[in-house]
Amino acid sequence: MLTDPCEEVRTASAEALERLEGVGSLSEVLDALSNGSLGTKIKALYALGKIGGEEVLPALLYCAARPEEDIKSVAVEILGNLANPRTLTVLLERLKEPNPAIRAKAIAALGNFRNPRSLMNCSLFSIGRRAPRC
Repeated sequence: MLTDPCEEVRTASAEALERLEGVGSLSEVLDALSNGSLGTKIKALYALGKIGGEEVLPALLYCAARPEEDIKSVAVEILGNLANPRTLTVLLERLKEPNPAIRAKAIAALGNFRNPRSLMNCSLFSIGRRAPRC
């Protein structure tokens, strides 16, 4: 695509490559998430959101259950942006958080799921009980 005759295609391709190179490899991002300062960890979570895919879900799910509210809040936001059905159980659990900001992030995250049937299958009405696996 970088050699496409259309300048717009070449520019868009170059910009996309530049963004991907800026994200870093998954292993670098996971290392920053494990060993960095709070600010670095938050940047790493956003980088996981940019990387996307199944391979980032375990780290994001883990962080969504962490006690640190900043980490948990960003992880919930990113999980909502990815809207992967495998994350519904964790997002439903975050609706029970004592912190209203995290509950609000969980509500917004659940709003990103396009298939209302998947939410109904998880039974939003089980908030007081342990959420079922989806």
